[in-house]
Amino acid sequence: MNSSPLKSLQVVLSGLSNWLIFFGILWLLGAAGLGWLVSGLAIIFLVLLLVPVVLFLVGGWWLRRNTATADCPVCGFEMTGVENISLGCPSCGEALKMQKGQFERVTPPGTVEVDGVTVVDVTAAQSMGQTISTGADVTADATVIDVESKRLEPGEDQG
Repeated sequence: MNSSPLKSLQVVLSGLSNWLIFFGILWLLGAAGLGWLVSGLAIIFLVLLLVPVVLFLVGGWWLRRNTATADCPVCGFEMTGVENISLGCPSCGEALKMQKGQFERVTPPGTVEVDGVTVVDVTAAQSMGQTISTGADVTADATVIDVESKRLEPGEDQG
């Protein structure tokens, strides 16, 4: 069995024909005086190829540099935030801002937030003859006093 080295050498050129046609068209355009078109298409191709890669690398570097995981100073819920961006705690709803890797309250220290409540004075209502029904289906004589909520800032007069 005397086999020739040329018979055992096989080259698969199935995808090569498309590339040869592509480079042949580019060569013809350059030879016809349209080299500027070939250069412009090459630049557009490189920009379209490189811009997403650069944005991905730069964006990943920026995120690693500017994000941190810390606990909410109000309720202790662990969350991730971006430096100098305000957000609300998903657990307690407190407005927070990430500063130097730690969350800080957006409201200044000493701020008291008050929710409005309804106060029922049963003894005064009995003297006036008023009746109200409570959530437990119990009827009692009462006077209703509405209280508005107000945010008190540090140094503000409480009167």
